Amino acid sequence: QVINDNTDVTSQFSDFSLTLTSEQNFATENGGNAWPSAGTWTFDDSNLEKLLRNDGVSVTIVKVNESELDLQFSINTLPGGRTTGITGLFLFELTKQN
Repeated sequence: QVINDNTDVTSQFSDFSLTLTSEQNFATENGGNAWPSAGTWTFDDSNLEKLLRNDGVSVTIVKVNESELDLQFSINTLPGGRTTGITGLFLFELTKQN
């Protein structure tokens, strides 16, 4: 499920997938404006419940267990200065696929 500013926008992220590697890389499919197709991440040294993406977005780990990962972050601007997609507060409720 994907929530954007308290509105369910799951249908806009059909077949979304996120892969995080131990080498601190990530890859996505169907991430829209919320997620670049690839990049790097690090833990925030002052708060291990936050990931910092290489595009400057701070991602809060809301929930994590062996089968679920919930991530929350804000996208306030888009490249090029145009608002061609979704911005705002996002909550991605992800389920591990085998």
